[in-house]
Amino acid sequence: MLRADDSFGASRVMVLPEALRRTLRREIPPSGVLVAVPHKFEMWLHFPVDDSVLDVSVGMAFDALCAWAQEPFPLSPHVYLVSPDMHAEVLVAADAEGASLDHRRLRQLIRSLPPSAAA
Repeated sequence: MLRADDSFGASRVMVLPEALRRTLRREIPPSGVLVAVPHKFEMWLHFPVDDSVLDVSVGMAFDALCAWAQEPFPLSPHVYLVSPDMHAEVLVAADAEGASLDHRRLRQLIRSLPPSAAA
């Protein structure tokens, strides 16, 4: 989780590659990175490495929904998969009724992980 003292924490998702290089010294992997921006002070990240990404993405969505509903300046309760070229897709859409997982995209994500990681 990247938390900012200023109100631009979540907006740094617009410069995600640079933010990752500066803060974590990492690039967005070819498989992408999970991102949640529940409110304007935080950006949550997860780098998928294996099929545990299913549990992680659903857990992130639940936590993001709670933060989105409780914290000031809510942005989004969803979890996005962001590719190296900055294309973002909703992987898990969360609301008060529950969560909807994009199963097709999740399967593609798991298949795109390095073979040793997906085994």
